[in-house]
Amino acid sequence: IDVSAEVEMKHAVLEDFTGVRCGYCPQGHAIAADLSNTHGEKFMVIAVNAGGYARPAEGWADFTTSYGDALIAQSAVAGYPAGTVNRIQYGQGQKGGLAMSRGSWSAASTEVMKQESPVNLGAKATYDADTRELTVTVATLYTADGDGANKINVALLQSGMVAKQSGGGDTYVHNHVLRDLVTGQWGEEIPAENTTEGSKFSATYT
Repeated sequence: IDVSAEVEMKHAVLEDFTGVRCGYCPQGHAIAADLSNTHGEKFMVIAVNAGGYARPAEGWADFTTSYGDALIAQSAVAGYPAGTVNRIQYGQGQKGGLAMSRGSWSAASTEVMKQESPVNLGAKATYDADTRELTVTVATLYTADGDGANKINVALLQSGMVAKQSGGGDTYVHNHVLRDLVTGQWGEEIPAENTTEGSKFSATYT
């Protein structure tokens, strides 16, 4: 995997807390789509279906995972739609936590993308249709020393699913939906000796 050794700016990762029975959530989806169209590969969305609006109910699609409730608790989500950008504190946040209302996502993302990243990432995924086996290899190259514990998080997302959405109708298209965290709830830690300037690390997950 070719990983750049040049200092690069951070990408913005929006964790969009949402649910199929949340009437205002399509507004958040639209904002996220606009940001994605504006910033391209520099902006990524992870739609986390969790909480009361997402819990399984007859007649509604179940997009929940075993990870959602812990992510909501970590972010201190107080209202929907809510989101975190790179899990940083921006402004006051809901209940003083990391979660922000949809009106703050754009400014927070812009702020993140102005910052230099201490590490560059590369990834490659292959899928074997016969065995239904997905293999993901991730590589890192540090252009500065990492700060504290550094962890790799690999998320499996799914797009293009048509299902009922409150505020969006019966044939709403659900995109960027979190289906699994391949590296577990909080990721896998990179050995400290591989997080100093100039160091590299790679790992493969199947």
